Amino acid sequence: MRIRRILGDITVQEDENTIRFSNRVLTLTFCRSSGAWTGLRTPLGRIRLQGGDPTILLTVGGRMRHTSVVRVDELEGEEAVGRETAYVSHEVCCSDRAVDLEITKAEGSWIITELFRLSLQSGDIRRELRLRYQGGGEELLRGVRLTLPVFFLEGDPDAASPMVVEAPGYPVAPHFPLRELPDGPWPALSCWSFAGAEGVSHAMDAPGSMPGLVGLHDPQERLSLMCWPWSVNEPAWALLEKRDGKVEMGHRVELADRFPSGHLLEAGSQHISIQTGSWEESLRHFRNWYSSLALRAPEDIPSWAAGMAIYEVHVGKAPFPEGRDYEPYSAVREITGDLLRIREMGFEILQIMPHWPFPGYSVDDYLDIDIQYGSEMELRELVEAAHGFGLKIILDVVLHGCIDREIIEWNLSTYGSRHSIFHQWLERARIRSPYRDGYPEWFQLEENGDTARVYTWAFDTANRSFQDFIITVAREYADRLGIDGFSFDAPTWNMFPNWKRDLPYRASASFYGACELFQRLQPL
Repeated sequence: MRIRRILGDITVQEDENTIRFSNRVLTLTFCRSSGAWTGLRTPLGRIRLQGGDPTILLTVGGRMRHTSVVRVDELEGEEAVGRETAYVSHEVCCSDRAVDLEITKAEGSWIITELFRLSLQSGDIRRELRLRYQGGGEELLRGVRLTLPVFFLEGDPDAASPMVVEAPGYPVAPHFPLRELPDGPWPALSCWSFAGAEGVSHAMDAPGSMPGLVGLHDPQERLSLMCWPWSVNEPAWALLEKRDGKVEMGHRVELADRFPSGHLLEAGSQHISIQTGSWEESLRHFRNWYSSLALRAPEDIPSWAAGMAIYEVHVGKAPFPEGRDYEPYSAVREITGDLLRIREMGFEILQIMPHWPFPGYSVDDYLDIDIQYGSEMELRELVEAAHGFGLKIILDVVLHGCIDREIIEWNLSTYGSRHSIFHQWLERARIRSPYRDGYPEWFQLEENGDTARVYTWAFDTANRSFQDFIITVAREYADRLGIDGFSFDAPTWNMFPNWKRDLPYRASASFYGACELFQRLQPL
């Protein structure tokens, strides 16, 4: 076996069958024939991961299937790439305090490069991905499954102190015994969107609302294995699956793009960390990781916005199924008359929602305040009176899409007439939204070229022109009404890629496109 010391305690060992990438805390093993990641071990305790299914699988091709109830991103005819890879090459790159090992493998027309980064005397692993398609025609990438080598349950002989699963932020008790995991995917980590007769899961509203961190912790040896994703573009769903006496953990990353021949895509990272100490100490390491990315709250947050109680206000009548209505304030002026009571209840901020029943939680015309929120004159009077009571006013701005008669009729046929608001929308809506003809670049497209939709026509918040317009809208609201701020709710409601051709960014950048918008809005 050939051993190369690359930097400090970081070494690369090679023989005809394996490549080992190590520092004093951990060792990663790769298969020389397939290029697959096959092992992770640490000399610090019992954590050993070895073999199992492929640790990277691409979902490619196929087509989206529409259910009879509602549009759901389900596929048919798709293929998995990654089960039969062949090793191509590997390369070692060194920086001041870290070393990267790039493993390249191929299957069919796909070239897959994984980058694994180790730092000096550290239990942290950074895993990145580079994909290239070299086939004829065009292929669609629809997602990537990134997992670790499997953990064998029989490798934990101490029944008195079994290893536990930690999944902070998920609906599961802390310190869940690993042996008690049910067979198959762990339901506690499932936050896939769904819709049906009983309602809609709001997990589709915020794919990033789950933290993604999952860990195995050995309380006796005080050793933790943690895994979490990071991407500025795509959400990732945590995976933990038990079968045949072994456990597999990782993530499904919603990475998507069109791949003509020669197309190259570089993806965000997955992080794996082995830490000693209590689970609470391991969590502190995870929280400190955010600082390394400079992810922190803006430093110029106004003092009034921190820890204040918000009173959310709907103006107009909100209809619900079975003839139930909700109408606390029929007009904006009624809120003005209620400010003293609101202030005496301890509220400090009023959040004004879009007007009900029309346009409801959607967009007709951003710049027509009378339609979007209620009487502009009364809103100015409300803001002035609220400030007199020491209250701040923020507007709730809808980002996910606009409506017109065409999509309302589609809603009626798809969701059913039990949703009475659609009938009221139909009475007021334009035949066709002027945004669709005037600014087609603002909208997401399905793979067949149709405008994408949920119950609204879907805006692409990653589109620069759309962002410019929303910034103009925010300035207009502030200047005309004198409001103090904004709430942008459901910015990730359109949880699907933008399949429009010739985008300056990958298809799945639409998921978190609003992040750039918010960064641009912050200094205003």
